[in-house]
Amino acid sequence: MRKLFALLLAAGMLVTLAGCQLASDQGEAAGDQLIGVYITTEYLDLMDMEAYLNDHLNELTDGGTITAEGDTSAYQDRVYAVDVSEDPQHPDYRFPGIEGIPIYCVPVPEPEGDDYCWTPSNAPEVWQYYNYTVEDDMEGMVITAELYVSTEERHHQFYANPMYRTAEGEIYMVGGTGAGGNMDEPGTSLMLTVEETSDMTLNGKTTRQRCEVKVTVTSVYPVEKTVLIQMDRNNRVIASQEFLPGQAPAAFTPKENTAYLVVETHRQSKSGDQTLDRELFDREDSVFSTYQEGENGFFCRTDTVIHWT
Repeated sequence: MRKLFALLLAAGMLVTLAGCQLASDQGEAAGDQLIGVYITTEYLDLMDMEAYLNDHLNELTDGGTITAEGDTSAYQDRVYAVDVSEDPQHPDYRFPGIEGIPIYCVPVPEPEGDDYCWTPSNAPEVWQYYNYTVEDDMEGMVITAELYVSTEERHHQFYANPMYRTAEGEIYMVGGTGAGGNMDEPGTSLMLTVEETSDMTLNGKTTRQRCEVKVTVTSVYPVEKTVLIQMDRNNRVIASQEFLPGQAPAAFTPKENTAYLVVETHRQSKSGDQTLDRELFDREDSVFSTYQEGENGFFCRTDTVIHWT
């Protein structure tokens, strides 16, 4: 029997791991579990070249060189994460001194009931989606992450550094692979996929666990302004106001006779090319988002809470 859950992260989210207990509590893991990636814009040189060279000196010939090829995971130094959250049931992992964007779903034990996978919501650069599947001998988690950069940056590169969870519950990352290219045309995308399958033994039964992280970075024109339009039930404009990037309020109260809101994101390149994104929000919606380019080059969203009257 197969179960499939498709989830869009709009806030901190719990993904229930139905019928599953974590091996760190009642079993012994055959290997560390891939839980996500840590996105950086700089390459993390975590390779222990001294150890690699010591083990491969026999490959060196007169005038020759040694090139690190194949599976070099055994020679990757680990960088351990620190949980900066105040609630152990909602962990928030960071790597001190390394700027980056965490994309992960970490298993959290639950004394009573099913365990769950916690996904933090404090990375405003990322739009994340999750698919969790359960089969007889395989549990799978697919994390799809979308990020956006400005066409004005032209060339962009990023690195997806794998994050792992040990049987003892420690979180660490190792150096990963990168992607880069010219991003001066809107809609240009860079893609990376990190995936791994590991075996976990619980009460004598071995289950395969597969994690796949798909990261896509797409270029868009810079945001010029956001226009917020209030409409009545007869589709007439009641009021309209504009916000520059980063200046939208934390909360907004529409007029009493507003039936729905139109949020327009105006984008314009330095050469004058323009695009317009338009979204509608009615009284069943409680928040809308605006966008601005962050210091790390990725666009960030800021949520505005809607207080309907």
